[in-house]
Amino acid sequence: MKHILKKNPLKGFQPSLETNRVMDVFLKEHRVIDSRRATHLSLTGGKYEIRSKLQLFRELYTLSKTPMYLIERTLYPSRFFMDIDKCPLRIDTLLLALNQIQDRFIVCSCEHQDALHLIFKDVVVETPSAAIKLCQQICSRVPFLSEFVDTSVYYSGLRMIGSHKSATVARKYHVHGSSVLACSDLEACSIHHGTNGTPHVKAVVPQSIPSSMVLDLSDFDSHYKTIRIKSIKKTSDNKVYICSDSRYCTNIKKHHCSKNAYFIVDMKKKEMVQRCLCKCAAKSCKSYSSVRLKMKVRDFYAIETYVSNIKEDISYRL
Repeated sequence: MKHILKKNPLKGFQPSLETNRVMDVFLKEHRVIDSRRATHLSLTGGKYEIRSKLQLFRELYTLSKTPMYLIERTLYPSRFFMDIDKCPLRIDTLLLALNQIQDRFIVCSCEHQDALHLIFKDVVVETPSAAIKLCQQICSRVPFLSEFVDTSVYYSGLRMIGSHKSATVARKYHVHGSSVLACSDLEACSIHHGTNGTPHVKAVVPQSIPSSMVLDLSDFDSHYKTIRIKSIKKTSDNKVYICSDSRYCTNIKKHHCSKNAYFIVDMKKKEMVQRCLCKCAAKSCKSYSSVRLKMKVRDFYAIETYVSNIKEDISYRL
């Protein structure tokens, strides 16, 4: 495969199936197994370490006619960024308010005018907790903004401009006011901090689960749209137990009076089941286990980030 990328693959042809083929080869060459090495993650599955050939990658990316589903994995130190979704404020009103706090950031928007990505090129954070703290400080200056900011991205990553959200939903981001994707935009909108966009990797071992950490498990039930994590436990059989703040049980289709629901993640299969802590035999919850569901890619990577440095049978609890 390496001989295909030896010469400039962009010379001598226009965007075509050949460009897509070279991009496929490029990604296969840079695929990694260990997520801690990855600089980019695919929302459809796949982990990639792209460092020395960023310019080539960006050129192929802008010319590719095949939908891309890539996110930049958050590596620290990282450029500070914010993921704002479903915000009822008008974009111009929101940006005016934010400009009073920090006037040097790049705005990325999509066809849904209630969603924004903000990249603060001159602000660098060292850890996820530092990013969350800065985000909270900014939100405290803009009424109601905190309700529409996703802080789980500080543990997973940010979708690249031009990338689709899923195979059925595009929802692509571009630099605000522009519909043309350029290599310079990819560099400017990168959350990676370092010379020529090459990130400096700094391992961060989480000491506790942030109170802002939420998961979207609505595939089980709409009651699990935004659940907060109370504790995480990794076991020797590659399972992760997640205790939530929700008391809703899919077995009885209502809330328990005192016991919470918990979830078991199979890290190999990326599947999850719901159970609950209720021991009432009459309700059959003691032995109940829900159907297996595939985890959303971003939620899985967020959990994987937590447990990658946790020793077996050790819990992190709020």
